[in-house]
Amino acid sequence: MHMWSRILVGTVFVLSAMICGGFAGAWGGGHYLVGRDSGLAGAVTVLGYGILGAALGAAVAAALARWLPGRGLLLTALPVVLAGGVLAWWSVVAYSDAAEQQRVASEDGYERLPAFRVAIAHPSPAVASPFARFEIRWGTDRDATLVTAEPAPRRCVFAIGGPDAVRMLGALRAVGAVLIRAQSPCDGTPGAVEHQLEWRIDEPHSVESAGRLALTAACLDAHPGLAVPLTAALEIESRHRRARACRPLVDEPAVAPSR
Repeated sequence: MHMWSRILVGTVFVLSAMICGGFAGAWGGGHYLVGRDSGLAGAVTVLGYGILGAALGAAVAAALARWLPGRGLLLTALPVVLAGGVLAWWSVVAYSDAAEQQRVASEDGYERLPAFRVAIAHPSPAVASPFARFEIRWGTDRDATLVTAEPAPRRCVFAIGGPDAVRMLGALRAVGAVLIRAQSPCDGTPGAVEHQLEWRIDEPHSVESAGRLALTAACLDAHPGLAVPLTAALEIESRHRRARACRPLVDEPAVAPSR
């Protein structure tokens, strides 16, 4: 056997032996050496047996690849390579199935989120600001809408996913936590309005499920939880910036959030 062919066969043989040894070590350790009630520690132990099996398999295959003659190496490597290929293919399929099941379970969880609406507006947005108005309606649709700042305002729309909805809903819960402690947290605070926040969560009515606030810098300093929706909106806008579709804004209000 030519030297480079021997190196190629030997490399594939060692990698396949690692896969077979890893599976054998994990299965044998999990089946015979780890109790069923071992929990997370048991899983780590099984992983350790798998690594040990992979190392032993690689060591044995490397020794055989070095000392076996060419024909003997081919005959020894062939079944190991086939078994390693089957196990690798099975692993990919099993991982894909598990990932799909997790995705479906996550989507089912997102479907059970309460419908909500949130609108954030800057009365005097700077040109560098990513938006003059930002709005999400979760439940009726799964889009976010924003209006960019002057001098050439545009209306942009992009699809959001379940993680975005969870992030914003959590931000509105933070606002609700503030309102439980202080019914009108911004009344009488000095300074200009930094941004306006309006929201509604479709659930049994309480002080935190709907409201409208004009947030000043002094109010935000006193109640940092009220700034969480704006932070969430900026994160969502930044993450989806390349996916949004925009058009010039014509005859639409620039800043005031609608009911």
